[in-house]
Amino acid sequence: MLIDRVYEISSLLHKHGVGTELIGPHHKIDMRTWEDLVVSLNTELPVSLKRIFLEETSGLILCWDTSVDKFGDSCKRGYLHLLSPKEIITTYREMLEVVKESSSDPEVSSNAGLQVLVRDWPSWIPLFRFPDGDAFCIDIRNLSIVFLEHDVMDGGPYIHGTTIASSLDHLLELWDQIAFADVYDWSECCNEHGIILEKPLFNNIRSLSSLGKM
Repeated sequence: MLIDRVYEISSLLHKHGVGTELIGPHHKIDMRTWEDLVVSLNTELPVSLKRIFLEETSGLILCWDTSVDKFGDSCKRGYLHLLSPKEIITTYREMLEVVKESSSDPEVSSNAGLQVLVRDWPSWIPLFRFPDGDAFCIDIRNLSIVFLEHDVMDGGPYIHGTTIASSLDHLLELWDQIAFADVYDWSECCNEHGIILEKPLFNNIRSLSSLGKM
């Protein structure tokens, strides 16, 4: 259960002197709200997301930060922001507006960042968002979780489209083992299948009891 792991991780971080802030969890949704979400997005969504929204919460935020000495430079902060159904719809519609504007941009033919934005964003549904506007999205073409870089059009593609996990379930299985760390450069710790937990940059944070589970 997502909420149970959020509480467990927050407690573990506190025991290691790391301050956390939890907003939510918010109220669960009903089936009609779920159906409205699916209709609004005009696509199928993972059963696991449906379960979270109907049985656990419609959204929450867990954030933490600490010194570089604690878990290393790549794991000095964490940020889990599960978007609510309303936030998902609003954010996705904003993405489509950016796609529409970018498609008619005179620079699109010479700007690789704009090109991948126009190609990919219509197929990416945002689920988790970071403070700078980046996001983890479901790629509806294969249901993998990919990294959306909010400023990809400014000289990108940078790490646009990095695969974070093969599915939503896979993401939650991997990400909670690093306390929902907000890694600066996900391309340094992912391969074509997603997050590589064995990377040295995760050694310290995975040493926390109950995080480095197999």
